Amino acid sequence: MILDEVAELFEKQPIRTISRATGLSRARVSSLRCGCSFRLDYDLIHALYTMGYELKLEEIQPSGGPENQPPNPLY
Repeated sequence: MILDEVAELFEKQPIRTISRATGLSRARVSSLRCGCSFRLDYDLIHALYTMGYELKLEEIQPSGGPENQPPNPLY
């Protein structure tokens, strides 16, 4: 799960070090370390990139044919 992975990543270094390197506030780094849910904004994407990571969005391939696919709310 992504929240656990982000929490593990932000636990590897002291809060102050991460805050200085990424520009995130110490309070935000602290909540990310706790595994709290987070808003995905450019600041977090940039912070992860600065730390050598990137997020990837992948489409889920459902099993079976089109009749087994959930309805797409965008159409």
